[in-house]
Amino acid sequence: MTRRRLGLGLVFAVSLAVHLPALANGFTWLDHGDLEQRAALAPPRELPALFTRPYARTGFYRPLTALTLSLDDAFSGKPFGFHLTNLLLHALAAVLVALLAEGLGLSALGALLAGLLFAVHTSTSLVANQLTYRGEALLMSSLALTLLGQVRGRPWWVAAGLLLGCFSKETAFVLAPLLMAGLAPWHRPSRAVVLTAAVSWVGAAVVRQAVAPAWKLAAVPLTADQWVGTRLAALGQQLELLLWPWRGRLCDAVPISSVLSVPAALGLLAVGLSLWLAWKVRPFGLLALLAATPMLNLVPLPRFSSPHYLYVPLAFCAMGLAGWAAAVRWRAWAVGVVLAALAVSSVLDARRYRDDFTLFATEAALGPQCREAHLYLGDALRDRGQLDEAAAAYAVAAAPSERFLSYSDVGAALQNQGVVRYQQGRLDEAWAALSSAYALPADPLSHRQRAVNLAIVALEREQYAEAERLLRPEAERPDGLATALEVLAHAVGAQGRESEAVELLRRSQQGRAPERGL
Repeated sequence: MTRRRLGLGLVFAVSLAVHLPALANGFTWLDHGDLEQRAALAPPRELPALFTRPYARTGFYRPLTALTLSLDDAFSGKPFGFHLTNLLLHALAAVLVALLAEGLGLSALGALLAGLLFAVHTSTSLVANQLTYRGEALLMSSLALTLLGQVRGRPWWVAAGLLLGCFSKETAFVLAPLLMAGLAPWHRPSRAVVLTAAVSWVGAAVVRQAVAPAWKLAAVPLTADQWVGTRLAALGQQLELLLWPWRGRLCDAVPISSVLSVPAALGLLAVGLSLWLAWKVRPFGLLALLAATPMLNLVPLPRFSSPHYLYVPLAFCAMGLAGWAAAVRWRAWAVGVVLAALAVSSVLDARRYRDDFTLFATEAALGPQCREAHLYLGDALRDRGQLDEAAAAYAVAAAPSERFLSYSDVGAALQNQGVVRYQQGRLDEAWAALSSAYALPADPLSHRQRAVNLAIVALEREQYAEAERLLRPEAERPDGLATALEVLAHAVGAQGRESEAVELLRRSQQGRAPERGL
């Protein structure tokens, strides 16, 4: 076996070893909706349909990500199988980073260090441990394959990389051509590569435009000063996470900042450092800078700041640092010490992904601005039977954050708060929370399920006509939810229409209900 293959095998093995504790973890965070409730999954006979619909009832189009998750579900269905695939995909991405580093001119030692730095950096722990973030590993692999195709003059590598990326995550539509253009001064692509890339990109774009729904997210209104300052603040947070990744936080809250604020100043430092590296450490600094463009949030996204935005830029930062370290022996030893510290940090970091309480209790303690952390902490507290604490956490998750940009599924927070209050017998509070949730926009199925829960509370409050009003549309549908028809039958029967109630109960026994109500 050649030394080169040994190096790549070492990168793969170290990546697996460092993140191995993830195999003991369960489903957490977004896994509950995407995997346990099957929003991102399809049964084997429906796998081709993943290419004809959006990802997990969102505005995203990620059929290949959904396909890998669905195959895990078909072969295992257990958290272990999903986590194993995540670790393998991250290890594959690390190997491709090492191969790309070699293709861009690094020595064997430099390529090895680049792959190892990427594999063990603690900011990649999110992608290795959180199942529904595996799209980042697919994206990184696709970009590395695309750029390798450009460097080696392999048009079909470029085509495969582009299609893999564009069907795994939307960011590839921007990053793939941007990185190819950034690399062109050093590795000018052949005409065949350019033509193949263009045809692949256009083909993927046409498919996405034909299938994916309209973008559902809108930008938060900010003044011009805040628009710039807040983005600088987000860049500052990402720089801090890159340079000091130990036990990095997941909270996405970014302070709404002016250009002259301290958070923005840290962002200006990040911009200045990035520009300096883009000039001094070519092409790696330039590629890292281009890969960081999603951090600017020019297109509205749910989370304004997140560790997963670092995943692709980190690969090129690792190449630049590795090239610097490989030139002098003491530098290589120094990077080796950093690698050991990062590896230990990543091993320890995996522990907090074992359940939602462990993952989000610390995050929620950072403050009310971490609204999504409070939402999932509320779920964990509810499962523990701590209903008052859960309701308080949901209230924080549903409340607007005036000084921060932070994501929370407000509809889910209100819905869950209403369910908790119903379980406590506090019907007026349950009605208020569920009514607020029902008034918010939602996908059709979620809206129907919210109507069911609200009608159940109305039934308990003896508001039979209101319960009937909420659920009458279900009786007029051929696929009426079974729970809805059952609740409607009780509401109709309470108003003296016994024969209609009997018919509704008969239909409810034949209905199809993806989820039960309260």
